[in-house]
Amino acid sequence: MEEFQRPPEAPVFEPSEEEFADPIAYITAIKPIAEKTGICKIRPPPNWQPPFALDVDSFQFSTRIQQLNELEARSRVKLNFLDAMARFWELQGTHLKVPIVDKCNLDLHKLHKVVHEEGGFDKICTEKRWSYISRKMGYDPTHSHASVGSLLRSHYEKTILPYDLFVQRTVQKVQQDVLVEPRSCASDPDFKVRKSKRCQGESAKVCVSDDTMEMKKLLFKSPGPKMSQNGARATAPETRASKDEHHRVVPDIETIYCLMCRGGDAEEYLLLCDGCNAAYHTFCLIPPLVVIPVSEWLCPDCLAKECHIMQDEVFGFEQNEKLYTLESFGQMADRFKADYFNRPPHLVPVDEVEKTFWRLVTSLDDEVIVEYGADIHTALHGSGFPWKDRILSPEHEVYSKSPWNLNNLPNLPNSVLSQINVNISGMKVPWMYVGMCFSCFCWHIEDHWTYSINYLHWGEPKTWYGVPGGYAEEFEKVMKRTAPELFQGQPDLLHQLVTLLSPTVLMENDIPVVRTDQHAGEFMVTFPRAYHAGFNQGFNLAEAVNFAPADWLSFGRHCVENYKHLKRHSVFSHEELLCRMAATVENIDPEIAVKTAEELGVVLEQERTQRDQLKRKVVTVASQCVSVCVCVCLCVCVHECAMSICACPLLVCLCSCVYGHVLNNYCSLIQSYFLISQMCDVCYLGHCFQ
Repeated sequence: MEEFQRPPEAPVFEPSEEEFADPIAYITAIKPIAEKTGICKIRPPPNWQPPFALDVDSFQFSTRIQQLNELEARSRVKLNFLDAMARFWELQGTHLKVPIVDKCNLDLHKLHKVVHEEGGFDKICTEKRWSYISRKMGYDPTHSHASVGSLLRSHYEKTILPYDLFVQRTVQKVQQDVLVEPRSCASDPDFKVRKSKRCQGESAKVCVSDDTMEMKKLLFKSPGPKMSQNGARATAPETRASKDEHHRVVPDIETIYCLMCRGGDAEEYLLLCDGCNAAYHTFCLIPPLVVIPVSEWLCPDCLAKECHIMQDEVFGFEQNEKLYTLESFGQMADRFKADYFNRPPHLVPVDEVEKTFWRLVTSLDDEVIVEYGADIHTALHGSGFPWKDRILSPEHEVYSKSPWNLNNLPNLPNSVLSQINVNISGMKVPWMYVGMCFSCFCWHIEDHWTYSINYLHWGEPKTWYGVPGGYAEEFEKVMKRTAPELFQGQPDLLHQLVTLLSPTVLMENDIPVVRTDQHAGEFMVTFPRAYHAGFNQGFNLAEAVNFAPADWLSFGRHCVENYKHLKRHSVFSHEELLCRMAATVENIDPEIAVKTAEELGVVLEQERTQRDQLKRKVVTVASQCVSVCVCVCLCVCVHECAMSICACPLLVCLCSCVYGHVLNNYCSLIQSYFLISQMCDVCYLGHCFQ
């Protein structure tokens, strides 16, 4: 296991009372320094100590359940592989047992990956390179690599190869028959959440479905039944359990026949699928079954469909149904930390907790589960800051009006978000976070690449990690290169806040990472497109919100383009925001007005270019369908789109020419071109300026 390398510290700023008067002006002033690290910490002046105003007696919240070793990208890939393989063997009536090699559990995923990198099982066997595989797996060079290599070959052949061939052949066939696109959690609120189910048990008998010569040549010893190398049928089972005990009873036995050999003889060896009632001779299966499965058994087709369904599942946190108060959650959190470290929670050093956290998230053997009260809406539960909608004491009154009060900060005149007249929960309306030891927030960037600010009201520290926004694309490449399997099913995985990667791995790949410990009473600020992650050292409560100074506007435009590429919905329409500010320019901050004018110039130029492209596309399409002169006037959606992905099914001609209906008739054809996906966010703008 790799040793955790502690990243360098993030910058810390301590503003004077005069500098502290305007938070956005101060953050803009420190940006040239802080932006280089992606995150920074701000310590308020000593006399700024807002009271904790949350109604503790009525406050209740639910938590997310986090199994730590499922969060790290590489660990999850391994667990997904083991889950799938365990399920494969389980559906064949047996259990997966991880072999022991050199007194340690064999890393089946690593063996599978190394074998594939070296050309596959057959090639390695032909070239007799299993000793090399053992060295590449990292086994002790003082031991005989020949013997370890033979063990690895045997375990691969018995445990991995049947599943490997099944995935390559059968599942691929099913995917060709049933085309299912990878799903995004953002577009499917009812997505299926994968939960680990790794089976450990005694070796048992298995069957694998694949009607290939390669499969027939396999030599199954254990856990699979032995089979002759020439592919001859194996001996039929010596005993057979009652049908009533092991599979459904079909009334008309005369209609049952084996789908492999098409024969209805040897009825005592016909096994019925628990999924579809299809019948197979136990000796016709590839490989044949020697013992009738004692539990559920699926035929090759049903097994393929079941495995494909598993691949379609996406990972997410399970929500705990239990409601906590701060008192009950705090008692649980303190008890957990004290029991884990065997000492009072406040006596555990920060660096010890940090090293332990990264060891746990990268370990397959240690399954530690924690809970995190995340994304608690202050509009429903109240804020930790004093708020003007309550009866306040004179002391509270001062802090309720403070610009550093996170209920006020997004709506300050020099914040662009103040021009959005909708209360966007989590962006304009703060969320609270109640943490315990090891509970964490995974790598992510803020919606629309806005700034974010987090205030720790009280409790034990929160450890943060940050990557500069300028390295965002390199960061994403490292994540995808480290765990490509995760991104195949979830292209927008990094937007789901469910994946970690050790800072050590990032730094080894030349990604600059900084860290810091946020203590009670301190602010953390993240900058546009700066990936950040972290975990809690113990029981604490924090509050966070987004804001957007004038210099954010260009980041917002680039973010919308990125969302279009990812087919991700925007939270709000960036172009509509520009138009609203342009329409009320006399009422907005002068610096924001200047930036708005600059951004409008860029957006309008993009609009002209895209409309010129659209004209050419329309002429090309329409000229193939009609023989009359076709109007190529400008088109916009009939609705004011507020999304990067256009949901409007109809485009209309904006002029009243006689041929306008021709263009409207071919809207469905136009939508097949790439331009529409680029055009959707300028629909509102085009409507305004038409």
